[in-house]
Amino acid sequence: MKNKVGRPEKDGKHMNLYIKKDISDRLDRYYKYGNTGHTKTKIVEEALELYLKDRMNY
Repeated sequence: MKNKVGRPEKDGKHMNLYIKKDISDRLDRYYKYGNTGHTKTKIVEEALELYLKDRMNY
């Protein structure tokens, strides 16, 4: 199934987060000036993946 912009739908879950403003601001700056080409969702997914790998060894 495709979403409204024509990309395949992700196998995922919605998350509603309330995070500290300074962290949100840093994420916004990284997204805007980091030249990664990734969406904010992808940036957060990668950050969580690194955190979980480091803390939980998987």
